[in-house]
Amino acid sequence: MAFVRPLDEHERQQLKRLARREVGRVSERIRMVLLSSRGYTVPQVAEIFECDEVTVRHWIARFNVNVGVIKSGWKRVRVYKRER
Repeated sequence: MAFVRPLDEHERQQLKRLARREVGRVSERIRMVLLSSRGYTVPQVAEIFECDEVTVRHWIARFNVNVGVIKSGWKRVRVYKRER
């Protein structure tokens, strides 16, 4: 079963603040992590957000691997190609 790594109180508060500030999918991703940290299983989280279990596992794994994802943001970075 996939769960987010243990969070300390500071991280939990920081995530809660970010979840309130962000909108849409970014906020949902943060809330997925918070629910996982409270012991919700991947199928339970997927049901709550009405999404695929694969999506929940992806965001939990990404958070677990990249601790800095909180600070650098969850938003997709756009890459612009130089015109020739």
